[in-house]
Amino acid sequence: MKKIILKFNKTLKPKTYNLKSNRGFTIVESLVAITILTVGVSASIGAIMSSIQLVSKTENRTIAVGLAQEGVEIVRNMRDLNWIDGNTPWDLGLTDDILISGGFKTGCVEFDSVSFDVNCVVGTSYTMKLIDNAGNLYYGHDQLSPATIFSRTITLTRISADEIVVRSLVACGVNCNISVEEHLFNWQ
Repeated sequence: MKKIILKFNKTLKPKTYNLKSNRGFTIVESLVAITILTVGVSASIGAIMSSIQLVSKTENRTIAVGLAQEGVEIVRNMRDLNWIDGNTPWDLGLTDDILISGGFKTGCVEFDSVSFDVNCVVGTSYTMKLIDNAGNLYYGHDQLSPATIFSRTITLTRISADEIVVRSLVACGVNCNISVEEHLFNWQ
């Protein structure tokens, strides 16, 4: 059945239009629409994947900053414990064996360390492990725990008899290194 629309122009002559040709989309129109939809969905998926990778890198950098700062804080705590003891030199266990200016040593510290460990330099002991202690998770060098992408190195450099530079370097994957440096003084 044909539909006819009557339309009058200025001369009042009716025109008829056949709507049969406007009934649906052609295959070319459908292919163009599918292509545009596919490109849009692909771009969205690419943006989502990039966002997920960026969040993962940011998370690793945040953890690395915390581990680097923790390394400096642990060494500062060792100095403070020496002061509290009162009978020991302020740098006991740190750089007391480095007598020359510019001398340094490299090692590791744990969150509960009371001394500087230079033995961890050998092998893969730099690698931080995620340790589960009765549900409390923390990073350390326990060889029995699963390895992570993080490794922390502490370097102590003697500047003078009353000054030490503490440098904490944490590697957190490819092209990810965080370094924190602080000068500790014997100000007492």
